[in-house]
Amino acid sequence: ATSMFGGYDYDGDYAAEIEVSARGDWQLTIRPLSTLAELPDTYSQDGESQAAFFYDGPGETVEIVLDAEPESYLYFRLDQATLIEYPENIVRLTRPATITTTLDPGPNIVVINPDGASSWSIAKK
Repeated sequence: ATSMFGGYDYDGDYAAEIEVSARGDWQLTIRPLSTLAELPDTYSQDGESQAAFFYDGPGETVEIVLDAEPESYLYFRLDQATLIEYPENIVRLTRPATITTTLDPGPNIVVINPDGASSWSIAKK
């Protein structure tokens, strides 16, 4: 999974440490934001791994399709963070849905946290 680290939290503080809980082998790689992949026109994924993309567009409308197993816990978030401020929550879902929303103009980072999702996608419209 790819996620953003080092941005402001909601209290205005920078993250100061990373804690990893895992069974078996794992690897942690920290890269500068400049190495993030550009938000593609369409992206889909099975499962609940986080994703993060660089976005430098004009503020486009995107469609999000979210699915989950019946009666499973689901908490999907789409956050967008400027390169110097804390993330702004754009979308928060607790049930399967298809929605459209508009991204803020870039440059910024789009972070997707699909906790509990069986699949999800994002597509520029």
